[in-house]
Amino acid sequence: MTGSHDHDRHAHAHHSDADSDSDSDSDSEEITDAEEILDLLARLEIGSMLFRQALTQRLGITGTEHLMLDLLIQHGDLTGSQLVGMTGLTSGAISGLADRLEQEGLLSRSPDPSDGRRRVLRPTDAARRHIETTIEKLRLRRKERVAVELLHGLDDADLDAVTIFLSRATDRAFRQARALRLWQREPSRWRSRGSTSRPAPTRSAPG
Repeated sequence: MTGSHDHDRHAHAHHSDADSDSDSDSDSEEITDAEEILDLLARLEIGSMLFRQALTQRLGITGTEHLMLDLLIQHGDLTGSQLVGMTGLTSGAISGLADRLEQEGLLSRSPDPSDGRRRVLRPTDAARRHIETTIEKLRLRRKERVAVELLHGLDDADLDAVTIFLSRATDRAFRQARALRLWQREPSRWRSRGSTSRPAPTRSAPG
């Protein structure tokens, strides 16, 4: 009887070790997959930055100017303080960007109906036509390339997985951007959480 119990214990231990090894192998594979995906995301980010740079050169504006106009087109009329909150730029940087865009005929200022002391920023019709026409042409070409180069051979389950992943990655990017802005505004709050690194200094918008 004792021998039978010993055999059962050894068998159970063997299965436990096997399960542990299986879990370890699974964790290792997940880490390897995650590292590969992060490397690919880094390459995608670089490619996106290069594409955005080429786009702004074609539009004849800087990347930060395009960001401001894009936010105004997407969200409607905004005040300078709202743009500060969205971008993390200083009020002086936003004011300088608005001045340049206004001089180029791409942005207009008008009194805020709810508070005459503030100014509402909005893209001009010329800016909308210029940006939307250029981007729409690029999107039409990109749709064809996406369908042929990226989506070929993917079934519905694959597309669902891609959609979920991109949604999570996008949400995470926005959270990280907000966290970095908080780090710049409240470094003491981050140090109280055990962070020993110092935040980068707040910068004005690039030219």
